[in-house]
Amino acid sequence: MVRHINKETRVAFCKMLVENNDQFNDMIFSDECTVQLHQNKVYIYRRYDQVRPSLPIPKHPLKVHVWAGITKRSATPILIFDGIMNGQFFTDHILRNTFLPYVRRKFPDQSLPNGQRRKTQVQGFQRLNDSQRH
Repeated sequence: MVRHINKETRVAFCKMLVENNDQFNDMIFSDECTVQLHQNKVYIYRRYDQVRPSLPIPKHPLKVHVWAGITKRSATPILIFDGIMNGQFFTDHILRNTFLPYVRRKFPDQSLPNGQRRKTQVQGFQRLNDSQRH
């Protein structure tokens, strides 16, 4: 769910894109999510006269995080990882090792005639803490 204050910011951003007739030629949308196993409901069908089976529940269920992006040109590599995504991991593994090589490969037209690279404008939204997501 998107909080009301974030929704207003996103709508304003989208309206600006529409007003500028943006064709999304140089825009990358990315997101991350967490997938957790053993958090799903399990339905067991049995006869009324049978004993209900006891299913073990893991103390620490397996979690993996997935990061990916999409552009008008193609999709970024999908990065699957476990552990905690802190600022250092985001900078080293997602930005430096996954995102930037993709940008350099797929957006070579961002180079200037003298070989310098244009500054890439990054527009995004503040990452919400878990307590702000609800």
